[in-house]
Amino acid sequence: AKPAKKDAPRDPSKGAKKAVQDVKAAIAAGITDGLRAGPRTGMPLIRTRVTLLEAADLDASPIAFRAAATRAVMEGARAASTETLEPVMAVAVTAEESDLGAVLSDLSA
Repeated sequence: AKPAKKDAPRDPSKGAKKAVQDVKAAIAAGITDGLRAGPRTGMPLIRTRVTLLEAADLDASPIAFRAAATRAVMEGARAASTETLEPVMAVAVTAEESDLGAVLSDLSA
C-alpha cells in the first residue's frame, strides 16, 4: 500500500492576508453604502473624504465591518456641516419671439 500523501504545510500568513483584504473590502463597501444617502435629504453625499482611524476586533466578520463603516459614515455626516447643492444645468432653448416672455417666465420660476 502507498503511504498517504501529506498536504503541504499551510502558510498562516496567507489566511491572515486574505482576512485583512476581506475586511478592507467590507469597510470600503460600507463607506460607499453610507455615502449613498445623506442625513438631510437622502441624496448621495459627494466630495466627501472618509478616513479610517482604527479598526478593532479583527476577528469580527466582514459583514460586521461593513455595517460598522456604514453606520460611522452616517453618524459622521449627521454631525458634520453638510450642504445641499442645487443642480446646475446648461440649457439651450429655442422659441419664437412672440413666446419669449412666457418661456423666460417659465424658466425663471
